[in-house]
Amino acid sequence: MLAIPVFRDRVAPVFDWCSRIIIIPEKETDKESSRQIDVRENTFKLMRKLREQGIRTVICGAMSLEALNYGRSIGLKIIHGIVGEIEDVLQAYRDQKLDQPQYCLPGCREKRRRRGGKNCAGAG
Repeated sequence: MLAIPVFRDRVAPVFDWCSRIIIIPEKETDKESSRQIDVRENTFKLMRKLREQGIRTVICGAMSLEALNYGRSIGLKIIHGIVGEIEDVLQAYRDQKLDQPQYCLPGCREKRRRRGGKNCAGAG
């Protein structure tokens, strides 16, 4: 299972402040089991809750360094710096094309280059 924070029909720009998350099966054939949850917990409780529900991957826009480190420490694969319509991002993830420029949060690519040449989807 994977989780994507949602703002309207797009990836929410900041995970730490999102109010809704869509939970999506990894396999495309399981679309009917997708669901949305309203976020009422702080970021760290939310991450624990997601992990306890079997979420393995989080695709998001920006995320605080503390949240990123915590999520990774509890076993979440976090792909951050992503922008776009949920359906487009999901298809790009399944096609392993999230490194395409149209999915990179503005400013993300330049920061990654200075840290070792990773593109915006290279984290995780």
